Amino acid sequence: MSKKEITLCVLALAMAWDTAFAQNINWRRRFYYDLDKAVIRYDLRTNREVMDSTATMLTQLMADTTVRNLRIEVSSSSSLEASDAYNSRLSASRTGAFLSELRKRIEIPYNILYVYDSTFDWKQLEELTKWSACPMKQEALDIICHTPYVVDSNRNDNRKKIELQKLGGGATYSYMEKYLFPDMRNTVVSITADRPVPAPEPPVYEPQVVEEPPVILPAKRHYIVGVKTNALYDLAMTPNIGLEFYAGQHFSVGLNWAYAWWKNDSKSFYWRMYGGDIEARYWFRPYDVTTDDVRKGFTGHHIGVYGLMTTYDFEFGGHGQQAPKWSYGAGISYGYSLGLTRRLNLDFTIGLGCLYGTYYKYEPSPSVAEDYYWISTNERKYWGPTKAEISLVWKIGR
Repeated sequence: MSKKEITLCVLALAMAWDTAFAQNINWRRRFYYDLDKAVIRYDLRTNREVMDSTATMLTQLMADTTVRNLRIEVSSSSSLEASDAYNSRLSASRTGAFLSELRKRIEIPYNILYVYDSTFDWKQLEELTKWSACPMKQEALDIICHTPYVVDSNRNDNRKKIELQKLGGGATYSYMEKYLFPDMRNTVVSITADRPVPAPEPPVYEPQVVEEPPVILPAKRHYIVGVKTNALYDLAMTPNIGLEFYAGQHFSVGLNWAYAWWKNDSKSFYWRMYGGDIEARYWFRPYDVTTDDVRKGFTGHHIGVYGLMTTYDFEFGGHGQQAPKWSYGAGISYGYSLGLTRRLNLDFTIGLGCLYGTYYKYEPSPSVAEDYYWISTNERKYWGPTKAEISLVWKIGR
């Protein structure tokens, strides 16, 4: 490989290195002027901010020893109102005024400064026209882009401007004078540079600890069951038991059963009764089976509906009544359950409803051969209290 080929390879590698590890800085701002003026006005648009930021940017880049190829370009333009010769002088004055003001803030080395004076920035006018509501916009763009820039010796003006002035009877040019030309009276300052970017360090691979997702356990449900006995039935020598279960925060279902079979041989006493009811209750105090303690269970006011069935045989040494088949009833209830301890409640309930069924009336027989004799068969249609409870309730669960 020749020395020339080696040199070319080194240059190519250097360019590739710069491309891969260089940060391109491209900064551009506009500083504006009044019509036919080259006077610095900081109260016009964002001029003060542009001048301050230009000085700050140059100061930072010139102080950075890693910056390469620092370059500041300044060019000025004017609007189309005057002749090309006058606009050229005005643009040069604007460039000089801008650089003079900038040098009051920072010393600019001549080797990084490039000045380009222009009479008129046709490219900027093209962009402004595209996004404007200019009359006959498309025709104006055709003139700006395709009409050759030729000075008309008769009118001492360029042909592009002459064609724009004639377009639409002057409406297009008037719109540009009012809305577009003010943006053309400016100095454009551009700052470019390259700042090397450190080569990225190779990644350090560390073993990753994969955390297992937390196990979310379902909320534990606190099942409780109320086991109860009606003290009024107990006093009437009728053993009984009841169970109650929650069916929701406000609702419960209860089952009650009673059984008694008492008699003696003197025909003066006969007490037989068995049957039960099922009741659905609404509790005004809700109970959450996932969070509430057992103490809160089955407490407070409640209303309900119930259905019952029973059969009976009562005789106390005189007339007796016997229901040989089931009697049925239904009703509505209201009650209040008082918490005595954490697990023991005292429940008061009254129910109103109806009871229907067939029963016999009978009397003991004086004959030894016959125990009883039948008197009549009757239909019971009863409306009134059909339920009464003073119950002790023991709560099982947690």
